[in-house]
Amino acid sequence: MAKKTNISSPLLIDKIEKYLTKNYIFILSTIGIIIIIIFSFQLINSFLDKKNKKVYNKLGNYEISVINGSFTIDDVDKLVSIANEHKSIRDYLYLKSAILYSKLDKTDKALPLLENNKTFNELSISLLYDIGKDIDTNQFNTKGNLKSLWAYRNILADNKITNEEINSFKKEYTTSQLLSLLENWQE
Repeated sequence: MAKKTNISSPLLIDKIEKYLTKNYIFILSTIGIIIIIIFSFQLINSFLDKKNKKVYNKLGNYEISVINGSFTIDDVDKLVSIANEHKSIRDYLYLKSAILYSKLDKTDKALPLLENNKTFNELSISLLYDIGKDIDTNQFNTKGNLKSLWAYRNILADNKITNEEINSFKKEYTTSQLLSLLENWQE
């Protein structure tokens, strides 16, 4: 049978005491460095959270002014400058700014924001189409998230809405609210 080592033996305690005495400064320095790293990490996170909260508060104020309809071209320009500073929300803010520019009849400012929008590509192309840019709508007939909208636009494009087109649309997009709009256009 194996002999158990007595943890409280004086020889073992002496070895631990010698090690602690010999490496006392190193152990305290290591513990101090770990504490400093943890506090630094917390401080940086706190700073970034405050910075993000300021940006989100600004965006919230712009959203409120948009909802109230009290936004100006300067407000939209500021929104674009915020987008240029923050890559993580850039494409969303570019799309939002382009929509606001088009409401203010500043399509020349909206176009560059929409043309290179990768995250919201289909929405951007849809807005470019609404602004009047020549877009091949057939590319979205079989793919994309806005298929019913593109089909609706294709039907309206020829200015002749036939019963066949409406029946085809009704069959494909039974729950689309665009169907009632097509029926109204036909009348």
